[in-house]
Amino acid sequence: MDTQPQQPMQSPNLAPGQSISDKPKKKRKRFLLIPCIILILLIVFVLINYSVSTISIKSARSRARDTRRISDIRQIELALELHFAKYEQYPSKFQVLIDENFLNFIQAPIDLKTGKPYSYAYGTDKNNRKILYYHLGAVLNNKNSDMLNQDDDFFSIDTDLIDWQRDPDYISNCLLKINGMNGFNGADDSGCGTIYDKVYLSE
Repeated sequence: MDTQPQQPMQSPNLAPGQSISDKPKKKRKRFLLIPCIILILLIVFVLINYSVSTISIKSARSRARDTRRISDIRQIELALELHFAKYEQYPSKFQVLIDENFLNFIQAPIDLKTGKPYSYAYGTDKNNRKILYYHLGAVLNNKNSDMLNQDDDFFSIDTDLIDWQRDPDYISNCLLKINGMNGFNGADDSGCGTIYDKVYLSE
């Protein structure tokens, strides 16, 4: 029985004599390109969100550190007033506040970011030689902090009535380098960073 060679099956979408391998590949390339574009867009979206989140976290941490600094200054103010109520003057050494339990800190309060102590200067009345004045300062991270509108921007420099002295153990390194004054400049931009300061001139 004679058998005739079978003709290869012809795809209905192919022209006579055209094999499957000869089918145009443009559609397949187009289908591959779309997922690649989507993948690239997803990667860009993730990177942008990561950058924004990182900036937001850093900003939040910076604000939290500033809030802690201001809270510390307020606690120190309260401790100074307790000392004044007992001795009718402020201490010449900041450590006294801790040693006599006026300040509820296990150790001397320091800046959590820099590890440096806050700045403390005291003023002696030239008439009765009592320490009736104090000046506290902390360096903030945020130059646009609303709290800078509530500080005193005081310059504790000697006058005809007051002799100012800094506690050498409680003064920022930058302020120690400023010559010609015994206190410190509490201006928001004093050349030593953004200073938040509080001063009290007892009556």
